[in-house]
Amino acid sequence: MQTDIEYGRAETENGSKQLLLDLYTPGVDDPSLPIEKRPAVILIHGGAFQTGSKEDPTLVNIARDLVLKGYVAAVINYRLQGDKPIPSDRVSHLPTQSGVAIPLEQQIAAQAALDDSITAFEWLISQEDYYRISDIGIIGSSAGAITAINLAYISDDFSINLPDRNRISFVVDYWGGALLPLDNSTQAVQSVDKGEAPLFIVHGSNDIIVSFNYSVLLDQRAEEVGLDYQYHVIDGGGHGFAAIDPFTVTLGDGSTIAETMYDWIDNVSQHSFSPKSMGSWYEPASSGQGMLIDLDDVSKQIFAAWFTYNDQAGSDNGQIPGAEQRWFTAQGKYSGRKAVLDLYQSRNGRFDTTNTVDTNKVGTLELNLESCKKGIAQYDMPSLGLSGEIELQRLLTNSGCR
Repeated sequence: MQTDIEYGRAETENGSKQLLLDLYTPGVDDPSLPIEKRPAVILIHGGAFQTGSKEDPTLVNIARDLVLKGYVAAVINYRLQGDKPIPSDRVSHLPTQSGVAIPLEQQIAAQAALDDSITAFEWLISQEDYYRISDIGIIGSSAGAITAINLAYISDDFSINLPDRNRISFVVDYWGGALLPLDNSTQAVQSVDKGEAPLFIVHGSNDIIVSFNYSVLLDQRAEEVGLDYQYHVIDGGGHGFAAIDPFTVTLGDGSTIAETMYDWIDNVSQHSFSPKSMGSWYEPASSGQGMLIDLDDVSKQIFAAWFTYNDQAGSDNGQIPGAEQRWFTAQGKYSGRKAVLDLYQSRNGRFDTTNTVDTNKVGTLELNLESCKKGIAQYDMPSLGLSGEIELQRLLTNSGCR
């Protein structure tokens, strides 16, 4: 553990302020050693943008647990309302509103919290080679969860440029919400889009500090756009770690919130799409069907070529009418272990002959990884009247897959 690392400086009415984080790393870091890259996590404390620190005991315990699981964990401080922060130009244009319950000074502090969290994210990216960092997840509670949601889902809708945004691998939201614009929570959740980072939501139904309805709206929006997410309602639960201790409060299956969260983080981080997913996959139930997958781990773009065989295709009563050669490809973005791709049909190809090939979008293909060895492909082609799913397994062993 390294304490009080300066990850940046930021302005206040009283001058420049040091931004500090505590960094938890698994083992000794030696750049000369061939250590495989590992996910990192930023942990952001709550406190209504007025109080709190990186010494928050629950976040510290979560960080220590994550390190034991092989993650790099950074628990950060950020400018609070009492610091009288001056947000930088990249966030100062975010809307502030009168006539709402949140005072203007607190709204400006929320801008500064996002500003500093972006700085922390960029600092970790700049240190990726030394600390062997791959993607970066975010865990926040209350004001920290609002900041995490602003960073991962909302900032791009307000013209905040974050070149490495696609490296946000997940968000854990403890009793937060989407709050921009402040006076329209239904509109605010529209910033959560298909293909963005997987989301884990925990909220107490009796929360009187941050409205429980914010999480209801997030749940509805995540379901609507097909986000990879989990939503856990704590019946009768209040606000904060003092009211809902993730290490002792259990869910329906008897697991604690923390245990469920760690399993979920492992799933979306360790079993996510990555270069180890590239290659050949096949459906074990029927020989002659599978996919070739290629991807770019920086832009999070994925391409899949779907090879299949149907002895009825092309015949008079074939499921897919027409006798010409055809094939299907899919492309789009992935996030975590899920990819929702546009599915295309190409027709009129001829072997070793130059001729015009017609390619048109015919539906969607959703890929979900259960592990680095198994997955599910769900397809929907309304124009062809076809839909269904197939199981996929890796054809060849990949040394990076465990």
